[in-house]
Amino acid sequence: MRKSRRTHVVVVAAMLSTMVPAPSATAAEHADLFAFDASPGSFVGSGQTVSSTTNVFILGTSTTSSIEMVGYGNGEQYTLRFSAPSGETLSVGAYAAPDPVDGPSPDPGIGFMGGGDACSGHGSFVIHDLQVDGGGLPTAIAATWSFECEGYSAPIVGRIRIGSTAALPALSVLRESREYPGPFYAGETSEFVTHVVAATGELPVTFGTLSTAGPHPADFVIANDTCSDSTIQPGTSCELSVAFSPT
Repeated sequence: MRKSRRTHVVVVAAMLSTMVPAPSATAAEHADLFAFDASPGSFVGSGQTVSSTTNVFILGTSTTSSIEMVGYGNGEQYTLRFSAPSGETLSVGAYAAPDPVDGPSPDPGIGFMGGGDACSGHGSFVIHDLQVDGGGLPTAIAATWSFECEGYSAPIVGRIRIGSTAALPALSVLRESREYPGPFYAGETSEFVTHVVAATGELPVTFGTLSTAGPHPADFVIANDTCSDSTIQPGTSCELSVAFSPT
């Protein structure tokens, strides 16, 4: 059997960031931040890169069980929401969010909408700093997150910081549509395409084992991977190569 497929290769870290302690009184000052990098083909924010330090805030209806945040980019308003499992509250830590935030759930939830688009989806988030007032309501937060609409293999990766001095990690990954000229027969392998992953934030980034994803992950192979199970410092990078190898 022969196959020829046009694919959008997206490199995703198994662990986007490491846990960091709450900022101390001597922590470096960092501005409020709303930033995300949306893969081409993502339902919300498709192909956009946003980084804004103004008009970022926590909605007054938020609680430590459900924190809703607003940011602006490229002339559009976006809303990001983290929710705790039913009966629990959010705190500093890492959360896998397999379910939408449409209602009570035994699992954490994440939602992201904006630019006139909204969808149910799943993802993950790491809260690096969370501060509350005397009534237990959130007043400051710093977090990294990823989100993917149901039915779309195009993740959105972002950072948000409101009223916090916590530093945040970030990645810059070469993403592009790649045509592997064919046809290829099962068992054949295309030329490898190298992708560079750079740490562009304020903290080191620690990876787990990288893997392929999407509708046909088994049809792609990774080689020359210097990213998996490593930590890269701000301003440095790692790389990996991906090839099409139909099964």
